[in-house]
Amino acid sequence: MTADYPTPSPTQLTGTLVQYYLVCPRKCWLSLHGMEQEAESDWVALGRLTHERTFARQSLREVDVDGFMKIDFTSEGVVHEIKHGQQMEHAHRLQVAFYLYHLRLRGVYTHGILHYPNQRRREVVELTPELEQELHEVMRQIEQLHQQERPPVVTEPMSICKHCAYQEFCWCEDEEEPE
Repeated sequence: MTADYPTPSPTQLTGTLVQYYLVCPRKCWLSLHGMEQEAESDWVALGRLTHERTFARQSLREVDVDGFMKIDFTSEGVVHEIKHGQQMEHAHRLQVAFYLYHLRLRGVYTHGILHYPNQRRREVVELTPELEQELHEVMRQIEQLHQQERPPVVTEPMSICKHCAYQEFCWCEDEEEPE
């Protein structure tokens, strides 16, 4: 199934962008176009703290793959991704699928484990044909989104908006419609 989709440009598509797209296409567009807000977010800082304090004894942490994938850690050839909360579980699963897909393109066949340490839960992620097909579709949609001149319009806040680093950008009271 990998033959029908070319390897994307490492500077354009990452596992994080896959996650962003599934959570909010507008957030993905903003990030694709260089508007990074995550560094200022308290929720991102909380996730970073969870990541730093969990599995601290693992020696292969922050594994960089070809400069565009950063896997939280690997153990015995398995990809591990640590998440603070599971409210965006499907997006997390597709992020891990992105890593598994790109490792497979490099001849590495493995599986992943999503860790939710605060809930004391974990989920094994296998790159099934169905998950790979969904990933291909999301990757195509992100490429189309990247070509748009303006970010997608969001008509009303979603539940995740209250914790989003882009909240003020998206829901500013005095924002004017472009001409």
